[in-house]
Amino acid sequence: MQAFNLTRRCSIVACVLVSACGGGGDTAAINATINAARGSTTSTDKQPYGDCQGTIDSPVIGTSGAPASGTGGIEGTGLQRKAIVSNGRISGLGSIFVGGVEYSLDSAAVLVDGHIGASSDLKVGHVVTVVGFVDIDTNGIEGTGFTKGTGLTGTATTVTANTDIGGPIDSVSPDGFFLTVLGQSVEIDQLTRATSGLQPGTFVSISGFRNSKGIWSARYIHVERTAMPLHVSGTVTGLAADKTFKIGSLIVNSSSAQLSGFPAGIAEGDNVRVAGTSLDATGTLVAETVVYIDPALPGNPGDAAEVEGWVTRFVSAQDFDVNEHHVVTDSNTGYSPQPAPPAASSTVALDRFARVYGTRDKDGGVVATMIEVCTLTAGPPRSRHKAVLLSNGKVLLTGGPYCGEELELFDPGTKTFEPAGFLASSDEGESVTLLADGKVLFVGQVMGEVYDPTTQQFVGTGRMVHTPRWGFTAARLLDGRVLIAGGGGYPTADGTMHGYNSTSAELYDPLTNRFTAVGNMLSRRAGQTETLLPSGDVLIAGGWNGSPMDSNEDGPFDPQFVELFSPKTLTFQMSACMAATRTGHTATSLADGDVLLLGGYRGANMPNDPPKSTPYAEVFGAASHTIHALSTPDLSGSPILLPNGKVVLLGGINAEVLDAATGIATVAPGLMTTRTDFSATLLPDGRVLVIGGIDKNGTTLASVEYWSGLD
Repeated sequence: MQAFNLTRRCSIVACVLVSACGGGGDTAAINATINAARGSTTSTDKQPYGDCQGTIDSPVIGTSGAPASGTGGIEGTGLQRKAIVSNGRISGLGSIFVGGVEYSLDSAAVLVDGHIGASSDLKVGHVVTVVGFVDIDTNGIEGTGFTKGTGLTGTATTVTANTDIGGPIDSVSPDGFFLTVLGQSVEIDQLTRATSGLQPGTFVSISGFRNSKGIWSARYIHVERTAMPLHVSGTVTGLAADKTFKIGSLIVNSSSAQLSGFPAGIAEGDNVRVAGTSLDATGTLVAETVVYIDPALPGNPGDAAEVEGWVTRFVSAQDFDVNEHHVVTDSNTGYSPQPAPPAASSTVALDRFARVYGTRDKDGGVVATMIEVCTLTAGPPRSRHKAVLLSNGKVLLTGGPYCGEELELFDPGTKTFEPAGFLASSDEGESVTLLADGKVLFVGQVMGEVYDPTTQQFVGTGRMVHTPRWGFTAARLLDGRVLIAGGGGYPTADGTMHGYNSTSAELYDPLTNRFTAVGNMLSRRAGQTETLLPSGDVLIAGGWNGSPMDSNEDGPFDPQFVELFSPKTLTFQMSACMAATRTGHTATSLADGDVLLLGGYRGANMPNDPPKSTPYAEVFGAASHTIHALSTPDLSGSPILLPNGKVVLLGGINAEVLDAATGIATVAPGLMTTRTDFSATLLPDGRVLVIGGIDKNGTTLASVEYWSGLD
């Protein structure tokens, strides 16, 4: 067995089980942000609590024990409107969600393929351009450390949608993941693949993103019942004197077409949209209209701007295009994931998928303030995701390193994946909690959604009382309500934080579908764990308070003490002390109701270095409210409570099976593939389902395996 390296990120014990982690956020992401964000901040001095190292923070929002209601509105939040242009896919309806912003369509003009349309014409997956206004928080949220300038909702003035490809399917690849339509290669994932009737000859309309090689990634496919006008979009190549040219392998004849938007006629390399009604005897598309696709975003200099898509041109990390829109970066641009040293390097490269947030420049490009680089499609391979066992025996998967809001289901019986719908915004998977009625609550940095697995439909919850927050935790109470606690703000471009993490907490009530504020925690925390006890109280353990890591032995200090939330009084009370601070750990409910605290890494915000012999396996007594160390401190792996009451720790070639009552761990057969950052779910038959993860070479895995090492 290998002992924990207590100073490194705890990827070995990443928060892979919702039940073990209190429904908290992505541990690896939290840890990465915490490591990057420790920098200089200011704070008033606080008082340590008795002999337990840590800091008691004054109430920040509301008054402890004095609940206040939240209705999901934005009145009184200090929001102001800012002009915005956003080019990206629709991820949710009921209004539309684009780029994580919910846009009202009450006064919007909708244009579809150049004609006046209606809001009902807009579908999830359509790639659109929204021009309008976004609500910007100009005041920040006092005491929480969240930055100003967070856009959450907006109002669209125009929404433009176009059919990128429309025509009969020429061919379907043997594996079903590629189509050829009008000479264009179209990649579909297991979500768009679920569209029925995808076979040669079927007429389809497609909206998506095109990479630098001309390959489309479909985000929306619709099978048309009757033949429609033919549509194709792409880059002009092979322009000839007879006004023919190619888009992909399709020849287009534009000799009698109406041209629109061109600076000086069709030119080699132009990006265009072509529409026609027929192919001639040679298979050439006879164009009726050819429209120039302007790479300049609409709007004015200084407007907020968001674009997403493939990197279609790459000169340098400071000069590239996303979905044909020019992007520039500077020293203030932030990245997710953070680029590796040297500082001048970037995670951006040709044909990587990116989301860019920034400001429109005078030429219609984007000066980036934040760039998210990720994978477009859902499904394996995946890592750092969440898995929830549903009442129907299937496992719901969400999250992972892709720019997606897609959910999927895995059926352990058939060993197959199937699409399960879309979240309105990818950050709404920050916490995932199974509700008492079998539905699933997703909560993000601002708001949440309730997912019904039987209908695959979503109902929005509106805003939380205290927003935004990341790195918070969630746990379902005995009465069915869900406690949301803590969380942090956003890092600045230089890696420091705007203030400290939050003490605030609130309850989600599924009967009212609303959030209500409760008393504050005693310490600011992000990356803590939240665990329901048999008494109905909730154990809050560990976490980072947001203060800087430096050599000065000054406060405020990370909380070494744990807290208990009482659903009866709606307040938090200090309880026992851990041997040392910890963040990014796991908390596993044991058969007797006690809680196993395992792994994580030590916070540096303590007045004295903790002793090196401090064991990192501890148990909180649910009845005694005390914490004791286990006799086997060097445990490693992701913990799962087994039906026999023991805990298996998975991740390596060998597994360890822990008897928490005795502290004795025994070696058992491990996984077929060594991995971290996977999901592990206990199935009703006693097997443990393991999906995805990262292997020892750093490769994200697509493999699925079952562990039943006690057989």
